[in-house]
Amino acid sequence: MEGFGVAQDLDRSQHLLLQASKLGNGQSAYQLFIMYSSVPTKKNTIKAYRFINKAVQLGVTHFEEMDKFFKTNFDVLKPEFAKIRAPPEGLSGK
Repeated sequence: MEGFGVAQDLDRSQHLLLQASKLGNGQSAYQLFIMYSSVPTKKNTIKAYRFINKAVQLGVTHFEEMDKFFKTNFDVLKPEFAKIRAPPEGLSGK
């Protein structure tokens, strides 16, 4: 993402990180969190939360950062949290 030795290309970085994340690379998911939470032209709180959540599930140990991000953005993220934590369709409480 930083563009060391080459011109920075956020769109290309995003594309490659998304590919790697889809293949189960937790560090790529974490880098997408950083992109969506801090890069002004890519900022998207819900996407950022989805990717840090995925990164933690894949073993990247930034749980405290995920918790802090959630608490800071609680009003925006509470519906997303409910979707992520909802039981699968067709599963009853019985």
